[in-house]
Amino acid sequence: MNKKKKGQVGGLPNVVMIIIFAAVFLAVGFLVVQEMLDMEDLSSFEGTATDTNVWINDTTYTLDNADAVAFNSPVITGIVNATGGETIELANATVSSAGVVANATELVFEDVNITYSWKYGAESYLGVNSTVTAFASIPGLLGLLVLVIVVGIIIAVLMGFAPVGRTGTGA
Repeated sequence: MNKKKKGQVGGLPNVVMIIIFAAVFLAVGFLVVQEMLDMEDLSSFEGTATDTNVWINDTTYTLDNADAVAFNSPVITGIVNATGGETIELANATVSSAGVVANATELVFEDVNITYSWKYGAESYLGVNSTVTAFASIPGLLGLLVLVIVVGIIIAVLMGFAPVGRTGTGA
């Protein structure tokens, strides 16, 4: 006599595994979002600086701020002889998008101060910051999400265990 037992769990372990996977996924997501929120404040996207006692000769020089986060669009705004204070024409040097200064002429300047501006972050960080801000509102909804999951589990358990109705004479 092989009777089917009523009230078996059935597909419930699959539901539990999905819930565990979702919880781990959310926890990792919240960790990543928190790390992004802890990043350096990038509300100002333009900088200016002066690198002192540098050179414009047959070698290249990399600007001090070229390693800033998302450094781009450097522009030399002034070149001054560091020893005599004379202004050197901007046409004597070029700067690449990576912040590498090269000599544009045959003149050699061994001790100069280079003033420059650059941008960093720009639109890519604006997009990331708005996404992070949107994700930051999720923890406020986490309680509601947990409540919905718990109610869903309870309904699944009740639907799986509750008798559907009895038919027959009971004999």
